[in-house]
Amino acid sequence: MKTKKRIYIICTSLNLGGSELQAVFLANFLAKNGYDVVFVSLKKAGELKEKLSDGVKLYDFMLYRKSKSKKLVKIRTLLWLLIGIKNLRKELKNSQGKNIIISFLFHASLVSFISSINIKSTKHIASIRSDRFTVRTKRISIPRTIVMRIIFRYCSHLVFNSVKSSDSFIKNKNNTKNFSIIHNFLSQNSAKIEDKKFKNGSTKGIYVGRLDKLKNIDSLLHAIRKLNNEGNEFSLDVYGGGKEEKHLEELVSKLGLDSQIKFKYKVLDVIQNSQNYDFLALTSFHEGFPNVIIEAMANYLPVISTPVGDVSYLIAEDRGIIINNTDVDSIYLALKRFKSLKAENRKKMAEDAYVFIKDYLDKDKISNQWIGLLRQI
Repeated sequence: MKTKKRIYIICTSLNLGGSELQAVFLANFLAKNGYDVVFVSLKKAGELKEKLSDGVKLYDFMLYRKSKSKKLVKIRTLLWLLIGIKNLRKELKNSQGKNIIISFLFHASLVSFISSINIKSTKHIASIRSDRFTVRTKRISIPRTIVMRIIFRYCSHLVFNSVKSSDSFIKNKNNTKNFSIIHNFLSQNSAKIEDKKFKNGSTKGIYVGRLDKLKNIDSLLHAIRKLNNEGNEFSLDVYGGGKEEKHLEELVSKLGLDSQIKFKYKVLDVIQNSQNYDFLALTSFHEGFPNVIIEAMANYLPVISTPVGDVSYLIAEDRGIIINNTDVDSIYLALKRFKSLKAENRKKMAEDAYVFIKDYLDKDKISNQWIGLLRQI
């Protein structure tokens, strides 16, 4: 039986991304548990649309829609945004029951705040997915941080997906009651340990994520060239898309890595089918609770990562390899250390990571946290 509460999950897009995937997981979970769920995508629905269950209604703002006309792009985008907000506010006001909005990412939180302001029947839960607010080209955005601080003050509840992000934004936790730490859902793992081939010296890696400056992929490529110039045979398949795509393709050619680095672009469930890869690399300047890391751990894929967000804890005790810093030499040393691991050590690393993450991200615990919060709001 459906509950009287309608849940609006508002996300910037349905493109491939950790936050977007978690928004989809939450929508599907709540729909399965009897909630009336509407998924609001600010941009035209992307690859993850097919992962939404039939029980979830989709409302597409269609921002940034493609047009032959390149004139007045920002004005047209703002117009579509205002129309979307107007329609959403009208729907919220006319609703017979109680509404709860759960927002993912900056623009979604801003839209949620504007759409729900002064509507008493609607509560807003802001889900914070990182330890800072940025734009694609900068490690921190002061304007976005100020806006989010205002939203924090007025929303009903804050949900952080990592300890690091909660520490960054909540300075006095003893005097702050309207926040929770709820970690990410794990997708169903597909890889089996018996299908993995752990080999001495094998160094075929994978990167999965957006291609933007904050991911620090340039340094990863330079580190691989340095290793290969010493006679190593590192290779990397890059899955993802973004504004740095063309730059990275040109850099690969400039570094003479065309035969070692391959761009595979956007592919669903690549980590669940990663049996032929030896490791996953993440060299970001910052993250919160990287979805790609926990997916790799749950699929027996060894992780090599910078100490961003909660990663230092997740892959501690040899459950992965920490890159001490974001510079080329630090990445080089971490990759070199991985190559030196014998097959049995790689297998143990993967098994230990799998056991840890399955226990740490217990599905029942995370599910009960969300259900308990929605009953409380």
